[in-house]
Amino acid sequence: MSRHIKIVVAVLLAAVIILAVGIIRFYSDVSKNTGSSNNTEEIIRKLDIDADGNRIFEGSGSFYGVVDANDKVIVSPEWAELTFAGDGFCIASKRINGKLLTGCIDYEGNIAVPFIYRNIIEKSSDAFRFYIAESDSDSSYVLYDTDFNPCFMRGWESCEVNGNELILADGESTFIYAYGENGLQCKEAVIIDRTLERRYELNVISRVILSKLDCIMLDKASDCVSAYMTYAFEGDGKKLRQYTEGAGLKGFSQMFPEDERITSKKLLGISDVFIYSEKSDADNDYYCASVIADTQIKYTDENGTEQTLRDEYKAVIRFSASETDITPVSGSFVKAEPDYPQPEDNIQEPTAEAEIIQ
Repeated sequence: MSRHIKIVVAVLLAAVIILAVGIIRFYSDVSKNTGSSNNTEEIIRKLDIDADGNRIFEGSGSFYGVVDANDKVIVSPEWAELTFAGDGFCIASKRINGKLLTGCIDYEGNIAVPFIYRNIIEKSSDAFRFYIAESDSDSSYVLYDTDFNPCFMRGWESCEVNGNELILADGESTFIYAYGENGLQCKEAVIIDRTLERRYELNVISRVILSKLDCIMLDKASDCVSAYMTYAFEGDGKKLRQYTEGAGLKGFSQMFPEDERITSKKLLGISDVFIYSEKSDADNDYYCASVIADTQIKYTDENGTEQTLRDEYKAVIRFSASETDITPVSGSFVKAEPDYPQPEDNIQEPTAEAEIIQ
């Protein structure tokens, strides 16, 4: 599955989760509108208490619920596990189809997080809290804030906590976040991608860039670099068109398009990939991705002989960015033609033997 498709799937999954928060409501077996039912639940023992005096209690059958400060049941005791979380939420576990699955409910029984997780763990530092949810189906991770909204519009293949750092990875790409009094702040992004079977690395450490471009936007920028290089070297613009929002390939040029001497171009490698910002206008920010392409070119010289030239050439892909998206608007190589050897470069110095003969 390509990176682009994975991102689209992740975004759709996150959108479904957010939609579920708004429209899914859990209806317990015991009606919440029946006062006598709420007040006749057996309370075997009381456990944790929240800031408002609500308490988790154990009912019959070793199931758990919540009572308010007046011992009125506000969450029926039907949960295998129950823990206070956030403001007015509980992390709850329930056996579904023989599996113990975890999600999140509020005090009215609404599902805030769907019951699809193996566990949900709280992390906190300097009054900042968030929750890490591990999917039961594929062991991927989703992060939630204290209102149980996703922190990212995507899931992650791995999630590691190291002190006050959060290391999130998807495939070979890694994003490192610091968390604390200022919330989650990206410190470094290392995006590994490929184009024309060549691996490259986009490493972003600029605080300005990381504060403006989130992980999805950086992933997209890297995908656009890959798509442009395919177009520049092979003329295949199908993938690049997927990102230009209907503008087509206007503003994008292939590598040395007007040089009739060139018979073939081959990408040998990519290095020095980085992103920098440009001056912004009122509506958009602008960014550029700079790429150095190690290139082998075959061309015909003035004598009609095919020659081979290897050199490095710089390309720049320009982007327009809003607060939530980034779109490629142009791409080209800095030089108009290769650095061909000059005729005098092919003249050999006379040897000592030749000088004696002369």
